[in-house]
Amino acid sequence: MSALWWGKAPVGCGLRSFVDRGGAAGDGFLHGQRFLVVDNAPSFTKQFDGILAAAGVNVTRTAIQAPNMNSFAERWVQSAKRECLSRMIVYGERHLRRVLGEYVAHYNRDRPHQGIGNGVGA
Repeated sequence: MSALWWGKAPVGCGLRSFVDRGGAAGDGFLHGQRFLVVDNAPSFTKQFDGILAAAGVNVTRTAIQAPNMNSFAERWVQSAKRECLSRMIVYGERHLRRVLGEYVAHYNRDRPHQGIGNGVGA
């Protein structure tokens, strides 16, 4: 089962272009994903669910006031902010994507993980 955790969503009229640009179409971050786990933020509207359903992605919501249900996503966001983003000045979306891409590579390849005995990834 392939799932993606997403803690915050864009709001308003930019939602469709955001999903089209980075979503299930082409090789975006939702390409090949069957499920998207989201919290109960008001930004996840019926319109949001409909756009993703049309792309073949099922939206699953966490329980209300249950932060442990998305603890892995919360931990990753916290790590990305503390270890990477708080140390940089980001100059736009393209720069942010590059910075986060390099951080993800570092996170998965070079950083020790408690789940594998504080070893590093492959």
